[in-house]
Amino acid sequence: MAALLSTVAAAFIALPLLGYIVVFIFVKLATKRHRRAVLAAVDASVPLFVASVYFLISVIWNIPHWMIILILILLASPAAFLTRLKAGAKKGVQTFRYFLRFLFFIFLFSYILLLVIGLLKSIILAL
Repeated sequence: MAALLSTVAAAFIALPLLGYIVVFIFVKLATKRHRRAVLAAVDASVPLFVASVYFLISVIWNIPHWMIILILILLASPAAFLTRLKAGAKKGVQTFRYFLRFLFFIFLFSYILLLVIGLLKSIILAL
């Protein structure tokens, strides 16, 4: 059971980068536009980064699931507020895209930070 759980967690941890690359390549081949490919890959990989950060927090600190969801909501709330200020209330779809892109940078930073923390923790425990 532990091996299955670690395999699933490892897949969710590696999936965001793979998802970003796959979407980027397909959109780049279809449209021949680099900027559109990057933006589509960013928009598509946000849910993958959110899930990955969720599993990384769960594995590293072993805290209850409701607490992780609360942390994710607390991370997303300032992003929603800032994008609402930037885009305004009239542009719903554009506001949502700004929100996704802002969340991408928040969760990308969180993802990288949690990977480093997880690696350091496993190295320290192995010594």
